[in-house]
Amino acid sequence: SVTTVLGSTSVVLFPRAAEGRDELPAALGAAGVAVEVRPAYDTVVDEAEVHLLAGLAAARPFDAIAFGSPRGAQALLDGGLRPGGALLGAIGRTTARALADRGLPVAVIASRPSFPVLLEELAEALLRAAPIR
Repeated sequence: SVTTVLGSTSVVLFPRAAEGRDELPAALGAAGVAVEVRPAYDTVVDEAEVHLLAGLAAARPFDAIAFGSPRGAQALLDGGLRPGGALLGAIGRTTARALADRGLPVAVIASRPSFPVLLEELAEALLRAAPIR
């Protein structure tokens, strides 16, 4: 168990985003570990960039879009991004769930939570969908 490894008096510092998810601290707490959750940074949406991306997608649809976080997906979609027929990739299950909750089909969930892995696997899915001749 976690408490066997850490000891029953252990306290884990969990620095995260101000709007971070609670899954990991909750799991540690359920395992008997005291968790000190502290916001270390805040994510701020760049509205101008979001609208620029939405405009780019409207002018020339993307073949694929890689989403690195649920909040990033929410910001882009709320800002007007319309994926159209693009293959959608998610860095993990939580991001995939956020897209699915918006009615968007996710073609690729990265096998490891790494943006390079996501991009490689999304590129492979693109090749399978439209092989180079």
